[in-house]
Amino acid sequence: MLEVQTKYENLTNVGFSWQCKRWISDTEWKSGNKWFKLYYNLLDARQKGFTELVTLGGPWSNHLLATSECGPLEGFKCHGVVRGSWQMENPTTSMQQMMHNGMSLRAVDTELYDLRGSEDFKVWLHDHYPNAYYIPEGGANYLGLMGCMEMLSSDDLTHFTDFAVAGGTGTTAAGLLLKTNSNHKVHVFFALKADHSELKEMVRGQLRWVIQERDIQEEYLDRLVIYSDKRWGGYGKIKDELVHWIQSEMEQGRKWDRVYTAKMMYALQHEASEALKQAKLLMIHTGGLQGNASLSLTHP
Repeated sequence: MLEVQTKYENLTNVGFSWQCKRWISDTEWKSGNKWFKLYYNLLDARQKGFTELVTLGGPWSNHLLATSECGPLEGFKCHGVVRGSWQMENPTTSMQQMMHNGMSLRAVDTELYDLRGSEDFKVWLHDHYPNAYYIPEGGANYLGLMGCMEMLSSDDLTHFTDFAVAGGTGTTAAGLLLKTNSNHKVHVFFALKADHSELKEMVRGQLRWVIQERDIQEEYLDRLVIYSDKRWGGYGKIKDELVHWIQSEMEQGRKWDRVYTAKMMYALQHEASEALKQAKLLMIHTGGLQGNASLSLTHP
C-alpha cells in the first residue's frame, strides 16, 4: 500500500495520554481514511481489466472527491453519482473540483439514490455505466474494510488501549475492530442521529464481510463504544456553537472537519468520562477538511 506520511499530535489538553494520528497531504485522497478504502478496490478493478470507475456520494462528498483525485492517477476514467437532482444547477466547490479532476457527474433524485443498496439500483447503475467498476458509497465494501485495517500499525496496538474514530458507514470502525486485540476498545462517533442499536447493526453489517457467526461478531462488538450525533442534529447538521469551536481550534493549529472529526473531538473534549481521560487513547483523523468550505452555507 502507498506510504503516506503520518503525524502523531499530543492531545494532552484533553486527555493525559491522548494522541491524534493524521495522514499529512495536500490532497483529499491521502489525508485520511479515503486511500485505505480505495486502494484494494482500485487494485481489484485493474486486475479485472476495468478502465472506468463509478461511485456515489453527496455534493460535498470526501469519497467522491478522493476518487476523482486518485482514479486518474491510477489510469481510470471516473464517474460520480451525486445525491440530489438539483445539485448540477449550482455545483458545490467540491463538485467543481471533482469535474476539474476529470470526473463526470450525474445528479439523481433522492428517491433513486436512497435505493442504492437494492438490486434495482444495481441494474440502473449497470445500464448507465456498463463498463465501469462499481465502488459503493464511502468505499463501504469488503475491500474497503481490508484497507481500513491497515490504518493502525503494530506500534499503535502496543502503545494505546483505546482508539477513537468518526463514523459514517461504520466501515472504518469495523476495520479497527478487526485489527485491534481483545484488550482494546474502539470508540466510534457516528455523524448520524440514530439509535445505538441501529448504529451497532451498521458496524455488524461491515464485520459480516469476514465474520458470519453471530456470536463471534458479538465478541468484537462488545469492544465497541458507540456515540450518536444527537447534540448537533444528525448528518451534515451544524450549529453556531460548533462553528465557533472549530474556529477556536484552528487558531490553536488543530484542524477538524465539520461533518465528522469536529463532532467527535468536541464530544471527547467536553463529555469524556474520567476513566477515558486516563486511558491511552489514539484518535484517528479521517481527513475531510475540504468540507469546511461549506461552513458559511445554510443547509436544510
